[in-house]
Amino acid sequence: MLDLSNLDEIKIDLNEETAWVQAGATLGQLYYAIAKKSRVHGFPGGVCFSVGTGGIISGGGLGALMRKYGLAADNVVDARVMDVNGKILDRKMNEDFFWAIRGGGGASFGVILAWKLKLIRLPEKVTVFTIRRNLEGNLTLLQKWENISHQLPKDLFIRAFVQKGVFPPGNDSKRIVGFYFQAQYLGPVEKLIPLLKQYFPEFNLERKDCFQENITGDAEKECLEVPWIRSVLYFSWRNPNDSLEVLLEKTIPTHKDYHKGTSDFVKAPIPKSGWEMIEKLFTEEERPQMVFEPFGAKMEEISESEIPFPHRKGNLYNIQYFVSWDDNSERIASQKIAWIRKLYKEMEPYVAKSPRTAYLNYRDFGLGANQENYSYSKAKIWGEKYFNANFESIGTGGIISGGGLGALMRKFGLAADNVVDARVMDVNGKILEREKNEDLFWAIRGGVGASFGVILAWKLKLVRVPEKLTVFTIRRKLEGNQNLLQKWEKISHQLPEDLFIRAIVQNGGSSAGNNVEKHVEFYFQAQYVGLVDELIPLLKQYFPEFNVERKDCFQENTTDGAEKECYEVSWIQSVLFLFQKTY
Repeated sequence: MLDLSNLDEIKIDLNEETAWVQAGATLGQLYYAIAKKSRVHGFPGGVCFSVGTGGIISGGGLGALMRKYGLAADNVVDARVMDVNGKILDRKMNEDFFWAIRGGGGASFGVILAWKLKLIRLPEKVTVFTIRRNLEGNLTLLQKWENISHQLPKDLFIRAFVQKGVFPPGNDSKRIVGFYFQAQYLGPVEKLIPLLKQYFPEFNLERKDCFQENITGDAEKECLEVPWIRSVLYFSWRNPNDSLEVLLEKTIPTHKDYHKGTSDFVKAPIPKSGWEMIEKLFTEEERPQMVFEPFGAKMEEISESEIPFPHRKGNLYNIQYFVSWDDNSERIASQKIAWIRKLYKEMEPYVAKSPRTAYLNYRDFGLGANQENYSYSKAKIWGEKYFNANFESIGTGGIISGGGLGALMRKFGLAADNVVDARVMDVNGKILEREKNEDLFWAIRGGVGASFGVILAWKLKLVRVPEKLTVFTIRRKLEGNQNLLQKWEKISHQLPEDLFIRAIVQNGGSSAGNNVEKHVEFYFQAQYVGLVDELIPLLKQYFPEFNVERKDCFQENTTDGAEKECYEVSWIQSVLFLFQKTY
């Protein structure tokens, strides 16, 4: 473990509108340095200003500005990283490396020394506000937030907290489950109020509420018009009028507070039954909390593969789960951890699936971690939760050393079948190639390279593919269509080698009022190494049930989730299609 806390130099260049920040600097130090130079610049980092820039940016970096400007990692323009040999790399030296460290977890690839960040322009005044309610009698307001928070104008960020004790102590407040909205609008109060009257008249927020001098910290509503740097204090539950020097604090709290957390991403609103389950479980725990942060806007505009962080279009919001305690005895700690694991399990029907995804910066060892007998295949199980399909792109070393299944394997074999040489470092630091150790070369191609040494490089045999391939998807509910899936089982391995059709079975659901109608569904996702005109006769021969016609493959507007979709594309575009990305 390396202590980089003294590596905290920051250089602001307002002419270029960039900042070089060393990895040991905290977000608070970065925000402070920007504010000292400009009242109209900022950076879209996280809301917890005590965390280090090296870590939060390498994991993505969610924050209150992400709906307008994206993640912290989306706003990195260069970096300095030390590799295993002590060599300092920047973006020009290795573009793939630069891709991987922005959201892929920098510690996996080297030591992040510094980031070059793109500063953003902000208005001189922003508006922050909080709205508090008890959950009982106000669930419809929380459900409304679920449905529209990701569709709001990108200048408006409203996150939600569900917890106990939202209002002052007394009258059993600490046992009542409540919620509050904490929000930031990138503009003055006068522009915010009409938006709230349009989208959330239930907040009942008026201009006069935003200019009151004495507001208690737990009032039903509070609102302030402040410079952006003071909104940073507000989002950390500090007094916005406090000295900005608090952003520079690096002191360790004397009071120890223990907690367990984990995360989820949500693609459809939680039905009433789900909220009832949450309220019931919250009544069983003393200090539970869930934090909901909306996506949409800029987060939808950026491709899932732009950086390793994949949670973009289709995600309504993310969830942070927390439980806290003071007594860290084994008995109490095990009770708290058991409670949050129970909540996490009960939430499964309501969150993203296949895989159930999570945010890397809220790392949860309960989802998986490398053990002594680690392997690529084991790491993939939990790695895909954080990176989804981008897990494959973070490194070729693992997938090839494990074999490498893929859409071209019926025609060309595995990735490992197409390796012609390799460079491997053994336990003594010696670099080996195929001619020096044929047995080692045999073992690392599918036998998991980490068991034998450090894979440094592969020499691969490229394959020839036509200029155009055809990809298509066919979707069905399982009920009433089992015969089609069984037919695929029997003949898919006998199809011509140019035709690869895989089947995916998963839970599906459609909203109907306050309930989700659940069903099991499946879809075929396919690639044909050739043109549409060559594919159609094959499908009529083997799978007339697909009912795919030539015209289906040249439609401009095919909705996501359609019963069938088909495209004639280049091979590289087919890669995006099979990863379920926009190409």
